[in-house]
Amino acid sequence: MKVHLFLKRYLAALNQYKWAGLASFACISAIAGAIAPRLPETTHLAQAKLLYKPAVEATPATGTQPAAQKLIPGPESLMSDQLLQQTSDALEAKDQSIAPNELRNRIKLEKDPKQENQILIRSQDSNAEKAKLIVESFVNTVSNQNLASKRREVEASLKLLGQRRGLLEKNLRVAEEELREFGRQEKPAIQAAIDGSLVSAITTIQQQQRQLRQQLQGTDAEIASLQNQLGMTPQQAYVASALSADATIANLTTKIADIKSQVEVQRRELQPKHPDIIALQQQQQVNEVQLQQRVADIAGENNGISSIQTVALRRVSSLDKARQDLANKLVNLQTQRDRLAQELGILSRSEPELRRNYQDGTELKLEQEKLTKEVVRYRETFDQTEKQLAAAELKKAETRSDWVSEGTPQAKEISNWWLNRPVILLAGGVLAVLIAGTTVLLLDVLRGRLLIPEEVQAILKQRVPFLGVLPHIPKQAGQKTPVLIRTDSPYLNAYELLRSSLNRHGQSQPLKMVVLSSTRKSEGKTIAAYNLAIASARAGKKTLLIEADLRASSQVQALGVATHESAESGSLIESMQIESVQPAPHIKNLFVLPSSSCVEQVTEALESSQMQELLKLARDKFEFVVIDATALRFSDALLIEPHTDGLILVTRPGYTDRSSFKIVIEKLTEFSDIKLLGVVMNNVTTSHKHAHLLSL
Repeated sequence: MKVHLFLKRYLAALNQYKWAGLASFACISAIAGAIAPRLPETTHLAQAKLLYKPAVEATPATGTQPAAQKLIPGPESLMSDQLLQQTSDALEAKDQSIAPNELRNRIKLEKDPKQENQILIRSQDSNAEKAKLIVESFVNTVSNQNLASKRREVEASLKLLGQRRGLLEKNLRVAEEELREFGRQEKPAIQAAIDGSLVSAITTIQQQQRQLRQQLQGTDAEIASLQNQLGMTPQQAYVASALSADATIANLTTKIADIKSQVEVQRRELQPKHPDIIALQQQQQVNEVQLQQRVADIAGENNGISSIQTVALRRVSSLDKARQDLANKLVNLQTQRDRLAQELGILSRSEPELRRNYQDGTELKLEQEKLTKEVVRYRETFDQTEKQLAAAELKKAETRSDWVSEGTPQAKEISNWWLNRPVILLAGGVLAVLIAGTTVLLLDVLRGRLLIPEEVQAILKQRVPFLGVLPHIPKQAGQKTPVLIRTDSPYLNAYELLRSSLNRHGQSQPLKMVVLSSTRKSEGKTIAAYNLAIASARAGKKTLLIEADLRASSQVQALGVATHESAESGSLIESMQIESVQPAPHIKNLFVLPSSSCVEQVTEALESSQMQELLKLARDKFEFVVIDATALRFSDALLIEPHTDGLILVTRPGYTDRSSFKIVIEKLTEFSDIKLLGVVMNNVTTSHKHAHLLSL
């Protein structure tokens, strides 16, 4: 936007928001006038130097050594809320009541660029003693707060070390008691594992086991050899030896042999069924049963010999002297082997137990060493904590503040020439003008309204004609819509210019039917439509004004035209007909078609065949037709526009939204089927100054 356009817009904004600007100007001027008498023309400046000298701390291990370099606090760290509150409390104790927020404004801190650890503290007041008291209280508060903070740290460390010392002492006592109790209970086992008696016993048992295994191997070899010679197991040899030594078995065996001999002799002379032979066989069976019973009694189930084996054992029951000696030797070797195996089993069971005892003793010894180390560790930590406690106590006694004041505050007098009344009033006036101007600009930006015709022309950018600037028409007494009924009205010329401009933009043929709309309500489209129709009628053209805003009440009363009952009944067929056209009683050649404001389906009514027929008849019977449509927030005007010669968009300074207007222009110019005849600005107070903007 160019400079001259900006200046014009600013002047328009100043006129639009003059009351807000005047209120801002008056408020700032009143404030300047109120504070001018209260500010002293001379003040006193008190100042003092505060040095940061951190104390040298002692380390427990190496004694006193320089501490690590600390970061020097900046002035902003000293202006904490807590420190200011403490300074305020200190001043309150000295009968000087100053709030912390006020102290923040009155105390100024500045770091010395040549000496980084030095801060200059300043304060101004009309009273020199009060200024020095503020500086002195602030310096003392900084020093005392730092000292208190360091002491709190040391005391917290002492408390923590004391708690740690008590816990370590308790743990040390518990560990020592556990070590003593463990030594009393496990000393024998540990001693046995240490002196080697268990190791010697384990070695002896291992040697005995090896010897017994060797003896078992030799015995097993002899048993295997005797088994091969006798053809029987040691158990069988034991049973056979027992059977051979039994007299009953020997007697029964002899009887059975004698009977068998007699049977063989008798069979040579007698038949097999002879009674003597049968008697001998029965006697033999009886003896055999007795023999079998006797064998079963000696080598029965108790010895692991079954009844089937009993018959075989009977066959070997009669051993000779040599075989019987071998059988007895086999039995003795088996008995010897069982004894050796039993001894080996006892030793095998004893060795793991001794090994467990040795392992337990070793583990107990390790556990004892572990407990001993734990006691030593607790004792060392306890002694170290004792040393740290002593060092902390010494540090507490030597604690001092890191901030040191150099001397007492000094005050000097300062002449504040710029605080005299005329200067303050002048500065207040200048500031009031700036704030008032800024307020106007801010309101203009926030509201975003069109204010001057040049703005409209700049937005149109010659894409759409700027048709005219319509003047502000004051309302007469009792007049709702300001219409130009009088022929000598000075405002009628502007509408004549608008009508002429429309005729020039009619291209090959003059315009006969136009529709007027706006981006929003209250922009004056109805006033523009009425007065444009009046201007056309005054020019001698038969003119028709159609109220197509079916969403608002009719305004034809302003022309002295009474609405029909049919128009108020809501019947579109009865109201929106060419027969419903009425002449304006005070204006020649002007006819009006009032709207029916009670139509429920507005869109359906505007797209109906009755409306199209009405517009067609109006074009045929009248020389110029002006249609007052609704704002573009509804689609009514765009539904009527295709049946007319084009659309005129009405704007109003201070009402039309700038961004909405830009969007509407962009959209309307994009549509090739919508003919935008141009834009007019209504209700302009200085319309005669903008004649050069018209698109001629």
